[in-house]
Amino acid sequence: MVSNGTYFVRGARVRKFICRHCGHVFNSRARTPFRWLHTPRWKVLLALRLLVKGLSLHGTAEVMQVKLDTARRWLRRAGQHSEAISRTLAFSKKRREFQHQLDFRRAYANIVRPHRSVRAPAPRGSGPRRWLPRTPAMAADLANHVWTLEEVLEYKHRTYQP
Repeated sequence: MVSNGTYFVRGARVRKFICRHCGHVFNSRARTPFRWLHTPRWKVLLALRLLVKGLSLHGTAEVMQVKLDTARRWLRRAGQHSEAISRTLAFSKKRREFQHQLDFRRAYANIVRPHRSVRAPAPRGSGPRRWLPRTPAMAADLANHVWTLEEVLEYKHRTYQP
């Protein structure tokens, strides 16, 4: 795989790649929730942060000045992506929207948000910090750093088939 240039979508740079083996061309948004979106990434990320912090879908749509269906679609994309990353199943409810929110929140809680209960002591002489922040994924040796929400959403997962 080699870089094949860049192009701009609404002011955001998108990198293009080409596979040396098969010649397939794809961009840096492939297999992420940002694929085919014309909305700026910062706006989608801000809306998802509001949802993670507990604001309702209606409230998020109103604050972001988008239609309710748009906020639902962003949440659905993030939830599906988070589910594919975590490869776990939450208890099943029939409401798909609720399921997407659970998957998204689980990925956020386990990969992005550091927890005090799994923090590690800082090495001596490393400065004034006594503790290093860690996430549950880091404690389980599934991650080597605290991920950002952007990293989770841009992670290129493989399709999970049980």
